[in-house]
Amino acid sequence: MLDNMIFKQLMKHSFTIPVEVTYPNGKTEKYGNGAPQVKIKVNEKIPVKDLLRNASITLGEAYMDKKIEVSGSLQVLINSAYESANSFLNNNKFKRFLPKQSHSEESSKNDVQSHYDLGNDFYKLWLDKTMTYSCAYFEKPDDSLEEAQMNKVHHILKKLDPKPGSSLLDIGCGWGTLMLTAAREYNMNVVGITLSEEQYNAVKQRIKDEGLEDQAEVLLEDYRELDHLPFDYITSVGMFEHAVEVAKNFTLDLAEREKSKTVVLVVGGNGTLVDVLNGIKQAQRFDLPIGLVPAGIENGFAKAIGLSLNPVVALKQVINTTDKIYYTIGTYQETLRNTQGYFLNNFGIGMDAFITSIYNRKKKRKFFRRGFLPFLTSSISAYYNQEPFSATVRVSDSYRFFKHVYIMNVANHPYFEGNVSLSPQANIKDKKLDLIVTENMNFIRFFMLIVSLYFHKQLNLKSFHRFKDDQIHLTIKSLEFLQIDGEEHGSQYFDIFFKTTSYPFWFNLSSVPFKERRKK
Repeated sequence: MLDNMIFKQLMKHSFTIPVEVTYPNGKTEKYGNGAPQVKIKVNEKIPVKDLLRNASITLGEAYMDKKIEVSGSLQVLINSAYESANSFLNNNKFKRFLPKQSHSEESSKNDVQSHYDLGNDFYKLWLDKTMTYSCAYFEKPDDSLEEAQMNKVHHILKKLDPKPGSSLLDIGCGWGTLMLTAAREYNMNVVGITLSEEQYNAVKQRIKDEGLEDQAEVLLEDYRELDHLPFDYITSVGMFEHAVEVAKNFTLDLAEREKSKTVVLVVGGNGTLVDVLNGIKQAQRFDLPIGLVPAGIENGFAKAIGLSLNPVVALKQVINTTDKIYYTIGTYQETLRNTQGYFLNNFGIGMDAFITSIYNRKKKRKFFRRGFLPFLTSSISAYYNQEPFSATVRVSDSYRFFKHVYIMNVANHPYFEGNVSLSPQANIKDKKLDLIVTENMNFIRFFMLIVSLYFHKQLNLKSFHRFKDDQIHLTIKSLEFLQIDGEEHGSQYFDIFFKTTSYPFWFNLSSVPFKERRKK
């Protein structure tokens, strides 16, 4: 019933031309003035949750599967949806429910450089001599890592069946091993492309050192901007792998006898770390210890446990470890969709998730600076877009009903976006989660909340409620935006249970002097 109402609202405001829509129940509605230019027949119910996850793919597949039929020009209909200011593709009332994912050239550049431009000397500390940063191919059990990486390079190149003198483009060429092997051993003319200045400089020097200037070239640009002659072959190794699947498949393939001597090293921020954690847990085999070298923009978990934010120092804290250490993590079970997962930092619903969405877009700007000011501007924008919602909370068998909620955040430690402490008493070692609920916020109360957050006095506010337990149950019957550990997950209804559990990590925090740990 609710899905039908929402779908009708989407259709009603989504086109600049008059259209006629026939719904699965046989009822026909006309939208717009004048005779319909296009007629749409909806043969089957389209789940709103699928539209919210990815509207263009959902509608496109529905059309392919004859769940939707269009009489008239499909092109005109699509153009009309994009041109309409009130379309769910453009109107903030609807667009705020859609997952925000940016793969713009600027955001890709920032993502790559924040990770790979930590310095070539840093990566030399733990990569093999080929400087290859993707999965290896062990043809024999006693292959060294360097041999296994070269096995993979030759395996890929032989798959191409390359001809001498042919041209190869390697997208995301890293430190150049594949492209230079193709030039040196297969007599190919190669072009490597990267967004990392450190990698670009390293590959350029390798080309010169190996005397391959006539055969090899490296470019510092986005592959979408490449203006070059056509290539005979194109390779891209590891560029499109997802950390969840990589971690899951690695755990599934790991021999039982190897688990006691295996540590998964994550180089990244909050997002990569939680993806690896969920991938290992999805394998449902064993909990492999995780080591972390912070390399992302947001590193709340590292800060919460006292891991150095300097990558080289953090690597020492990992290398110096001789035994695993356990920390509290959060787990959730969402009954409406029968989904479950794990989080390390926080699980936010409503305005909290809006702040994350806006803040994430700010992080992709060239001159972004972390801190309270971008958090403040993100919060103001989120406040004006967030409508209050009702929620039921169960903690320790006690129920509370909130009628006008703005922020709902389940936290494992204090740190939120931009180092803001939303839940200052959350403690990653106490095996409990903090639930923060803010309600009844007019602008004055919102302003007081922001000021209180700056001075860490939010617990004194009447509109600010805090609960603490190892089990929490939330029920929300309206579509609200969601973020998990800073990653946006669109809008959902919620009937969700939270618990705590422990997970092994691989750090020896005290193995590095405190003064050295504070190095940036």
